[in-house]
Amino acid sequence: MDGPQRHVFTRAYHLAKKHLEDTLGEYGDWKKDDQVHAAKALMNNARKAVDAEPRGAMGIALLGLFLEINTLRGKEAVQLSAQIDQWYGRALKNDLAK
Repeated sequence: MDGPQRHVFTRAYHLAKKHLEDTLGEYGDWKKDDQVHAAKALMNNARKAVDAEPRGAMGIALLGLFLEINTLRGKEAVQLSAQIDQWYGRALKNDLAK
């Protein structure tokens, strides 16, 4: 992705995460059921938006995947969750630097 496309992707992830945190509180306090429900809603919204705004839909879908992964157990789930969280931190830092 080029810079503007990556920005749309990151911004969609960020806005969806912020909306959920405004609704459900800090992420660390969410119940597993809330995460599963939010993940399903995000994936449904991403499917609906993919034709109109594919990069934004991908950002929303990645957040949905992140939430769903965090309901799973095992080393691979923990590693994947950490990788997505690290990506998000780097993406925000890069976007804010511009």
